[in-house]
Amino acid sequence: MYSKAHLSTLDTTTQTIAVAGTPQVVTFNTAIQNDKIVRTSSSRFTFNEAGEYSIILNAEVIAGVANKVADLWLRVNGTDVANSNRKRTIINNETGLVVLSGLTITVTAGQYVEVWFSGDSNTVALPASAAGVTPTRPITPSVLLTIIKIHP
Repeated sequence: MYSKAHLSTLDTTTQTIAVAGTPQVVTFNTAIQNDKIVRTSSSRFTFNEAGEYSIILNAEVIAGVANKVADLWLRVNGTDVANSNRKRTIINNETGLVVLSGLTITVTAGQYVEVWFSGDSNTVALPASAAGVTPTRPITPSVLLTIIKIHP
């Protein structure tokens, strides 16, 4: 049975910017499923097959104070992926959604991808929420990542 390379993963913890203006890697603690893309650390996903891959990233962002900026982007083998950054200004302390979808990357076997983020305040965070009781609902992950091989 043939299966296209894919990965689906998420994180159930809140990740807060340690130092304003300093990029930091996004970590993931829950694997949903994967085939031919291997989690090699809490932040790295290594491709077993060369090809073109579609990336879908969803993350919630918050800031403890108004008018702060969060950025999320991809790196392949430690190098920023051109045009992959998504910027979100958090106005009036609301929670915002950052979505990176429709991005296609080309990799060779053995390369890895990571998600990075930064903020202009150490109050910028990727929040997770516990499961709800009334009404009953599942946990809200801080970040979700899906990678699907699209070619060849």
